[in-house]
Amino acid sequence: MSAFGSAPDFFAKDGEFTFAAFKKWMERSVLKSESAVMEDVVSWLPDELSEDPKNKRTEMTLFVKQVAKDLLPELKRMGDELEVK
Repeated sequence: MSAFGSAPDFFAKDGEFTFAAFKKWMERSVLKSESAVMEDVVSWLPDELSEDPKNKRTEMTLFVKQVAKDLLPELKRMGDELEVK
């Protein structure tokens, strides 16, 4: 349980602190082109994560975008498992 509720509530209900709201936020604020959130996350990462110093920004942006894209279906799977139990 977190300050915002339980995992089943996060996945099953509508509201501000739910998976549906988080997914919308990710799609609007993280995954869209020229995202300020994406730029912030990229700026937090150490330069050593980039293999090509000349394309560091592009490489890091693609990395962060892929991680964000992978997170959504994984969270959906976790929510589906909670419904089964």
